[in-house]
Amino acid sequence: MKHCYHLPIILLVLFFGLNGCRDRCTGTTEEPILHLSFTNAAGSTITPGYSRVYAVDGNNEIKGDIELGTNVRSYLLPFSTLENQITYVFEHPNRTNDTLIVTYDRNFRFDDDRECGLGLTLDNVIPSSRSTFDFPNTFGIRQISRDRYEFTVTF
Repeated sequence: MKHCYHLPIILLVLFFGLNGCRDRCTGTTEEPILHLSFTNAAGSTITPGYSRVYAVDGNNEIKGDIELGTNVRSYLLPFSTLENQITYVFEHPNRTNDTLIVTYDRNFRFDDDRECGLGLTLDNVIPSSRSTFDFPNTFGIRQISRDRYEFTVTF
């Protein structure tokens, strides 16, 4: 009679391999990002016509240009993991610059599963009243996934 000893080993490898694929960590695994899009009064996504968009840190140092996403027509704005706020500057060729200041609380903590390590979560993510965007028709910043936030400005 032939014994099949390798079958249980294969099943165990598959079990642990597939179990390791699930996302069990609750802290940030990527840099937190704010998806900023612009709509008109009818709700259609529009391109705002900014010539340059960039982030400024607490020392007023420019952190680099941010490009408009070509396929989704939104800006992917990185949050600062070093400070509790970030300022974005939007330059327009025919009017004064717009600014969006976002404040938040950074929470560094170990995940429930120690193998996930130290994670970062953001709480109380809100646009500051010091922003120069005129956004009376917005509903605030909403979290769409663990590392992604969404904000829509209506012109």
